[in-house]
Amino acid sequence: NRAECCGRLFSDAQSKQLRAWAAEPHGLGVLVVGQPLFEVASRRKGDFADYRLADYEGDYAALMELLGRAARSTTVLTGDLHFNRVAWSSLPASAGKVERRVTELISSPLSLVAGGRLLSWLGDWSPAPDKASLPAHHSFNGASMHTDESLRSSAEGTMLLEFYRRGQRVFCTVTQWRLDDLDAGRTSFRKEYFLGISP
Repeated sequence: NRAECCGRLFSDAQSKQLRAWAAEPHGLGVLVVGQPLFEVASRRKGDFADYRLADYEGDYAALMELLGRAARSTTVLTGDLHFNRVAWSSLPASAGKVERRVTELISSPLSLVAGGRLLSWLGDWSPAPDKASLPAHHSFNGASMHTDESLRSSAEGTMLLEFYRRGQRVFCTVTQWRLDDLDAGRTSFRKEYFLGISP
């Protein structure tokens, strides 16, 4: 429901659903969006590009506020960048809250667009920014941002996510197969990530 740049990202009904979802105190929050949250505003749209979520300043700031103030950790599943990336932010513990994380998992299966190098001019891979495009006093600005640079893949392939708990700690094992690896029966990447505490 997003409008032409750079008005609203969500309808009134979607905004209400997001607020109710973010207020849930238990478990792990999982949010699926079409574009990454950990990106800076682009301020442009070209033949091969689109406005980013961060270009929609009001709704983007509101969404990040919900994640920054949520009582639980959140995992964001997204794509669009034509590469794979794992990044996370750590929100420090505060009164009545344990440390929380927002982890973003990016998988773009057709990274090179059906075997071509059409999008190579955009760059093959980039880390998440050190800071999101948010107002100076936004609550999320207190979060530290990290990118796992051991997964620097722009190859076509697929990603498998396995979520599980150990006590109150929630983890995800990320496994990536490149198309070139499938016949050999081997994975190109496999690693476990801590996602947060789930009381």
